Amino acid sequence: MSLCSLIYNDKKSITSAEDLVEIMNIGNKLYSSLSTISRNSFLMLTELPSMIMVFDTNYHLQYSESYTCRLHANSNYSIEGFPYCMPLVSALQTLIAETYNSFLLTIQINTVAIYRTLHGAYKVFDSHARDSFGLAHPQRTCVLLHFQEMNKLVEYFQSLYTNDAIFELKGLNISVSEIGVHDHNKPFSSEDQNVTCQTAAVNEDITMEIDANISLLKKSCAICFYCVCFSIIKPCSYWKSFTLEAVVEHGNIFYKENLDTSNQFTIDGLPLRLKIYDADVDVKYSSKHQGIFSCSSLSSKLVLQRLILDNKNVNTGFLLWLSGYCLSCVICHTGRVAAKTKTKYFVMEFHENQGLQVLEHNHVDSLIETLCKIERNQINKPCNKRAKQVPKHQNKTSHNDLNHFISIFHKKIMEGPFYTCTVCNRLLYRKSVT
Repeated sequence: MSLCSLIYNDKKSITSAEDLVEIMNIGNKLYSSLSTISRNSFLMLTELPSMIMVFDTNYHLQYSESYTCRLHANSNYSIEGFPYCMPLVSALQTLIAETYNSFLLTIQINTVAIYRTLHGAYKVFDSHARDSFGLAHPQRTCVLLHFQEMNKLVEYFQSLYTNDAIFELKGLNISVSEIGVHDHNKPFSSEDQNVTCQTAAVNEDITMEIDANISLLKKSCAICFYCVCFSIIKPCSYWKSFTLEAVVEHGNIFYKENLDTSNQFTIDGLPLRLKIYDADVDVKYSSKHQGIFSCSSLSSKLVLQRLILDNKNVNTGFLLWLSGYCLSCVICHTGRVAAKTKTKYFVMEFHENQGLQVLEHNHVDSLIETLCKIERNQINKPCNKRAKQVPKHQNKTSHNDLNHFISIFHKKIMEGPFYTCTVCNRLLYRKSVT
């Protein structure tokens, strides 16, 4: 709620009760999304996103360091060696000197928003039930309080809490950002590129591995594309094991006939019509988006979630490329539940060894978590592969030092009669060797 109020004030000033109602409604949706993704009812200031989409606009949020101390500490209080431990007045003055005019203040478990006006006054947005004086009241609503001086602001908070209360204060700078999801209709500029290319010598083994990865990418894309088209004929909820085998078989045929021979593969190379048995399935590509997806970023998850929700009612499904592989998702609208259409998401993931896997989800939140899990597994694959190759590489390494041969000797005598006595020519076992 507090974060939403600061963004709203940055977009257009809070001037009426209707603005407060809109902030509460949008803030409640934002809180639900963030708490669902983090799986926690309470959000720490460190868990707030650095990029977020609200009011149909992408915002970049830049936070200051956290300042903390006892709320009732006197103005001269300080601890040597802890530069971010200072009274509330000093913390506000420090952040204002660093050009911060918006703040998030947490006292105990309650967070409020503070912003500084052009005239040097302070306003406090509190989403908790308060009366016109800012005091707790069970039958009141959120409030927007006005303070002419910083000392009056601090005195107000001190009047609400006991002497042992601890606060945490963060400054916030808000700016409109165009980074996040890129519309295909808008060309990329040089500033949009996030990859730095470097030339390097490539040996034959690496070239073959790259070709194999490209071939697997095109094959998985063909099968995932075939899955979305096949869902028109037979809904995913009725797919059985033999259905998956048939989809992989026909998807592989489609790959060999259409994508295997192409040197360069792009999404524009997919057909506009696909023949499945005796039916012709017409394909219409509504949009194409590009962006950065980070499993550890709440804002990145929210951008992808917003993109899926905005397009779920007009699309059969979508193809998604992540880290050099492809998967698809079929969006299925089932019967109405409580006057609302129930939506299910079926994620199609193809593996060369495991075949086609279908994962069903009833909510977009669980869908996002599954995509994160798949992405983490793909990222960890090269590490696991290298870990398996290390012992093989070590076995091929030659050792000429004495300690190496001594270790081989001790290993051999543990296994059996590999040594013969030079005096009597009898076999020496482990127990007879000293």
